[in-house]
Amino acid sequence: MPEEFRKTPPAPLAPIPFQIPQPFETLLENGLRIIIFENKRLPIVNFRLAFRFGEINSPNNTRGLSSAVASLLTQGTKNYSSKELAEKVENLGASLHASSSSDNTTISASALAMYRAEILKLMAEILFKPTFPEEELKLYKENTIKGLEFQRSQADFLADEQSARIIYGTHPYSKVAPKPADVEKISRDSLIEFHSQKMIPNNAMLIVVGDVNRDEILDELNQIFGDWKHGNVE
Repeated sequence: MPEEFRKTPPAPLAPIPFQIPQPFETLLENGLRIIIFENKRLPIVNFRLAFRFGEINSPNNTRGLSSAVASLLTQGTKNYSSKELAEKVENLGASLHASSSSDNTTISASALAMYRAEILKLMAEILFKPTFPEEELKLYKENTIKGLEFQRSQADFLADEQSARIIYGTHPYSKVAPKPADVEKISRDSLIEFHSQKMIPNNAMLIVVGDVNRDEILDELNQIFGDWKHGNVE
């Protein structure tokens, strides 16, 4: 016979309060939404500049354009080559990269709090002054096409591709990856135009999390992003 205590489940423990700090939110005059979480447990700060556009916003005849713009932001600016930019980020012990998904494009940066001004300047550098060098674009296209060839040799990728086509029909979600011909069509001029049209402050939000003082970081953000011209959101 089982012991009596096994017939009754133990009483639950007393609930433990769980409170998430509320973020501070504001809007710059140019429409850039700012969200700040002050968290001083570690001397680190993280930045996420997120745009409301992604691969589904790439023109039909240039599928993959959004990903190309994001990938090439860090491959050369007016002041730095891709190597020089990478060295500056590495010397700070920081990270800086950009990526694009189906629905959004994000520039991400993180660094020790003592280097936040430096990493913010580099973040602004790739945002405002990318040059999309022809040689880097050529290399990107070659690597992307090779990657697509490998993907299409994998059964799971082909299954995902057909599933998306059947489920989403004519919706942009039906295309999980560009075709090599789409990648070949990407030009430097199309990158510049897409960047100027889509990377605008009133189509973005900047999230700051980490060891910051709200008033100080707001002042820095205003100095760096306050003159960023808003545009038309399509």
